Amino acid sequence: MLLPLLALFVAVQPAKSSRAPSSPSGKAPSAHQVLAAEYARLPDTTVFAAAIAYGDTIVQRLAARGLGRMERKEMAPLVVRLLSSPAASVRREAVNALAQSGSPFDYAKLLEKESSPLVKASIYESMGRTVPMAPRGPNAAAGGAA
Repeated sequence: MLLPLLALFVAVQPAKSSRAPSSPSGKAPSAHQVLAAEYARLPDTTVFAAAIAYGDTIVQRLAARGLGRMERKEMAPLVVRLLSSPAASVRREAVNALAQSGSPFDYAKLLEKESSPLVKASIYESMGRTVPMAPRGPNAAAGGAA
C-alpha cells in the first residue's frame, strides 16, 4: 500500500532546472511554476511578480513564501503588495515572508489596522523574529517614542 503512494510521490516531483520557469505575460503562473521558481532560488522574480499580480490566493501565498525563503531584503516591495489582500491567509504569509527575509518593516503599524486574529498572531511572531525599526520623530535621539 505504501509503495504505490511513494512511487506516485516520486513521479510527480519536479526536476531541478537551471533556470526559473517562465509565465506567459498577463497570466497567473500555476502553483507548480511558483514552487519550481522557489526551488530554483534564482534572482529572476518574474514568476513571483506574476503570481502576486494575477494569481489566486493559493498562488499568491506560495509566491510570498518563495520570496521570503530567498531571504533577500530587496524583494520586500513585491511582498508588501500582498499585505492589502482581502484574504487573511495571503496577508499572513506575506507577514511571515517579510520577517524571514529580514526586511525592516513597521509591524506595529500593521498590527493597528489588522482585523484577523491569525494574521495578528503572525505579526506578533514576526516582531519577535526581526530587529526593531529605528525610532523616528523628534524624540528619536533621546530614545523616546515617535
